[in-house]
Amino acid sequence: MAFKKISEISASEGRAVSVRGWIYRTRSSGGVAFVVVRDGTGIVQCAVKKENVAEKEFADARKALIESAVEAEGTVKK
Repeated sequence: MAFKKISEISASEGRAVSVRGWIYRTRSSGGVAFVVVRDGTGIVQCAVKKENVAEKEFADARKALIESAVEAEGTVKK
């Protein structure tokens, strides 16, 4: 799947997209880790649900460092 600019993903609501950028902020609440990703065009919040990923992947999302380079794939929701 080709990567999209963050500024372009709102037109893809309900569809799977891939983005890449840098971690702007992280926080977690129970079984969900929220990773805010930025690129040169905008900012998007990615939600990582513990029930949908391997335990190590969830732990990595919770402790990811600011300014780390990441690639994310998921379904766009408003």
